[in-house]
Amino acid sequence: FLFIFHHFQFALLDGLWISYLYFFPLNQLPIFSLGILLFFLIRDGLKPLLRISRWSLAGLIATTCLLLDANFLVSVDLPNYFALNLLFGMAFLVFAYFLSKRNFKLFVNPAICFVGKISFSLYLMHFAVIEMLESTKILNGQIVAGYYQYSLNFFLVFGLSAFLAVLCYFLIELPTQNFGRQLIKRREAFAPMERSENV
Repeated sequence: FLFIFHHFQFALLDGLWISYLYFFPLNQLPIFSLGILLFFLIRDGLKPLLRISRWSLAGLIATTCLLLDANFLVSVDLPNYFALNLLFGMAFLVFAYFLSKRNFKLFVNPAICFVGKISFSLYLMHFAVIEMLESTKILNGQIVAGYYQYSLNFFLVFGLSAFLAVLCYFLIELPTQNFGRQLIKRREAFAPMERSENV
């Protein structure tokens, strides 16, 4: 699709357009495909992969190489994160597969599991936190530079986002989940009565 867009002569180097291409569903499709592949790998193991024909495997490798080199497709300099997005996705697939086979304490522990519980709220909150910190000019490199700035940005964003996510989890998510469970129980309790009335 990047090749097609290029021939429409859009301003591919424009920041807003590049951001759009990055989040465009077709550009994110390989990442979703890796998620689907991970599901079947965890469920069925590696045996189905051994039955793939040589031509299918060659086509998969060729497609992956083209996706990793978006510059070749459009003949312009696109940001590296187009390729890094797929590389990180592939690395996470391998990591998640091995983690499904063995629970390493470094990655499977109460702290990480709790982060998993608040992960949705964490995902939602970090956008607001980044916007807030950028508006106060904390994330624009004015404090320190290089790796120090990156580390400071990460811990600031993660810490504030986690704090807000915990509040959101206990004040919004858990109450609404409990409310939903009560509705389901009531629905299930009235279901036999409705069936007997219909009979």
